[in-house]
Amino acid sequence: LQGMMLLAAACLAWVRREPTHCNLGLCILLSVLAWLSCSTAAVPVIAWRDAVWTAALLLLVPTLGRLLRDAKIRGHLLFAIVVGQFAYVLLASAMLMYGLLVEHLIAPWHGFPGFENPRFFNHSQTLTIPLLLAFSLRPQAARPVRHLAAVAVVLHVFLIGVFLARATVVGLVIAVVIVAFTLREQRLLKTMLIHA
Repeated sequence: LQGMMLLAAACLAWVRREPTHCNLGLCILLSVLAWLSCSTAAVPVIAWRDAVWTAALLLLVPTLGRLLRDAKIRGHLLFAIVVGQFAYVLLASAMLMYGLLVEHLIAPWHGFPGFENPRFFNHSQTLTIPLLLAFSLRPQAARPVRHLAAVAVVLHVFLIGVFLARATVVGLVIAVVIVAFTLREQRLLKTMLIHA
């Protein structure tokens, strides 16, 4: 059912003509699939919570799309992503090291805050590492922020190694290529591919 939900969401995004309009049939299909998926989940309360968060994020997409047309706002958002990711990955690394050294934690994913499943953290890494890498390689960004992004990338790669997240590595290679082509900077593309 989750796969059908994602397919319906992709179709909905594909046929939308304007940010304020929505295909009613696809919205109904997506809602029915979400209801079926959440009601048959092992823990329905958590499934409903995640579905509501996803719906809220989907509702924010048109507004964010309009806001991100402004280069200054895009710069502020990238800066917030860099600082937030650095803070989180530093906290997660510190908790992991503390768990391994002091509490002799055997399963490393028990030490990560905010994720019910360690693979969800890997999914977020697939999205954020290419952005951090792109930010660390942007010459117009301030040097301290570029260094912060580079350190966050290194810590993320360390955590990928700890998790043995092979699928994340494959996803990252694909994401790095997509981000590089999206930025349309040939020099940056070559640098990112070399680093990947």
